[in-house]
Amino acid sequence: MTAEEYRAIAAAASTVSSTTRRRQQESTLQSRCVKWFRARYPILGDYMTHIPNEEPDRTRRKIGAAMGVVAGYPDLMLFIPARYRAEDGEEFYEVHGLAIELKNGRRGRHGIHQRICQMRMEVCGYRYTLVRTLDEFETVVTDYLKHMPKGLPDRIGKVSAEADKIRLEDWKKQEAKSVAKARKELQELIDAQKRK
Repeated sequence: MTAEEYRAIAAAASTVSSTTRRRQQESTLQSRCVKWFRARYPILGDYMTHIPNEEPDRTRRKIGAAMGVVAGYPDLMLFIPARYRAEDGEEFYEVHGLAIELKNGRRGRHGIHQRICQMRMEVCGYRYTLVRTLDEFETVVTDYLKHMPKGLPDRIGKVSAEADKIRLEDWKKQEAKSVAKARKELQELIDAQKRK
């Protein structure tokens, strides 16, 4: 690479806005968190999802809003309930799920829409947390999952087994269609050869 090419690349990189860099870093953190979660809790992998509400261009934001996208929703949702003992030690209270907002290191700011969404979610029985590092994510999720209601892991295991059966049946149907199509195409080729 010539010095001129290197300067051109460096100049292009410097034109990337700080907002874009922050989003890229947050998306890297999010990818690492999801990858860790799915490796650590494979049976729960499909219970964590991303809510895409960060469209960069105005037209897509308008389309998203018309389709029901609301600004401020957390980056990740874990749809697993938890059961915590109240401060008096006698009562229990249920949490419907865990909302996780990811921020880039210490500099990422918890915006107004995100704070409003946090209030909405907490009043409806969700736990909401702000996470800035993979280590924080691991700690928060591990602690949260210790409070799963008894019997839930067994029920989730049964659902996973049933989901695997459904996927296998669907795969077999798709495979049968592919085989039938290949046989039909082969027969057409044979018939075409015979006609010649």
